[in-house]
Amino acid sequence: MTQPRLLLHIGPHKTGTTSIQAVASHQLPAISKAGWAVETFPELKNGTHSLASLLSNGKLDAVKPHLEKLGTITTPTLISSENFSRLTEAQAKFMLNTIGIKDVRVVYYLRNPLHRLLSAWTERVRHGYRRTLTEYIAGRLLQPFRDRDINDKVRITPWAHALGQTAVSSGALDLHLYDQYDDVVKHFFSEYFGIAIDDSEENTRLHVSSDAIRIEILRALHGYQTYLVGKHSFNDDLAS
Repeated sequence: MTQPRLLLHIGPHKTGTTSIQAVASHQLPAISKAGWAVETFPELKNGTHSLASLLSNGKLDAVKPHLEKLGTITTPTLISSENFSRLTEAQAKFMLNTIGIKDVRVVYYLRNPLHRLLSAWTERVRHGYRRTLTEYIAGRLLQPFRDRDINDKVRITPWAHALGQTAVSSGALDLHLYDQYDDVVKHFFSEYFGIAIDDSEENTRLHVSSDAIRIEILRALHGYQTYLVGKHSFNDDLAS
């Protein structure tokens, strides 16, 4: 498989994307030595994530200059954001056509939907989400074939169409099974840059999963804290 000029890692969420991006920033010398560059669009407030979000929100005029600049690269370049997995076919086509580079490879990791939903619920609870795991899952299962976190085809199809009918067979759309690898970060850097990531590499795993019981206790405590702040009188306890 020939080396592309642009390696576009589109996630999706909960497949090690944040860790891949963090390690990429720490491994710039090694990536450069391997003949690659990393574009993070520092002129945008949240970098590549902002670019992808602007695209997914239809702000095409705002991203066009950045995409045209990307089209002038001479060194093989990586860009990474899980927000690219949210693009429609039209938005993905606009991105690829504006960049104007033919040798693009889009990388996507497919994760077991059960594990991804549990991970997504866990992350939400850490940020104050109040619904139980059962309530969260039940809501997602109402239309499973339309749910991006259950049916990867919803995310992949727009890119497959944007890249062309032979996207997978030609290697333009590179699909990997997340659960097949002991460490997705190590796989990514070995597969695309020939770089071995040491176990001690800082931030290789930024999101350490907790078991469901611990997260359910955390969710319940969110409710108790709300009760304390909103309704409970500490004076009653002091009086007794």
